[in-house]
Amino acid sequence: MTALREGASVADSAAITPISKRNAPSFAWRESCEGWTLTSTPTLHIIQERMPPGTFELRHVHEVTQQFYYVLEGEATVQLDGSEITVSAGEGVSVAPTVAHQMRNDSSQPLEFLVISSQPPREDRVDLTESGPGPGITSADYGERDGPPACRAPG
Repeated sequence: MTALREGASVADSAAITPISKRNAPSFAWRESCEGWTLTSTPTLHIIQERMPPGTFELRHVHEVTQQFYYVLEGEATVQLDGSEITVSAGEGVSVAPTVAHQMRNDSSQPLEFLVISSQPPREDRVDLTESGPGPGITSADYGERDGPPACRAPG
């Protein structure tokens, strides 16, 4: 992925800078997970995330955001409307709007993946509890408005 420096034109090849987790804005998911915002526009939001073994995000739903999880390394367990699938490195899964979902790392190895969204996903995210919608997580819980919340180890 690349980005133009402010005020530069596409014709100026020196204006293009590759984006990676080395130079992208980073954030922490509470104590143990981390992420990098690779791009964020009103119609495309891509983050790269890393989850240690045994961690998970809160089950949640988006009202209008379409997402695609793509595993770069490791193995993810993805819950979609109550069904679970295993997604390995080099594989992905699409998550339609209104589908309750959760990403987990049930393996003994780190998990690294991309979350590609049709808009910044925090704009319409609703975190769920076993009994239904629960209180939302605020930016104070994870340090950046568009970053993912709630990476926790079980127990």
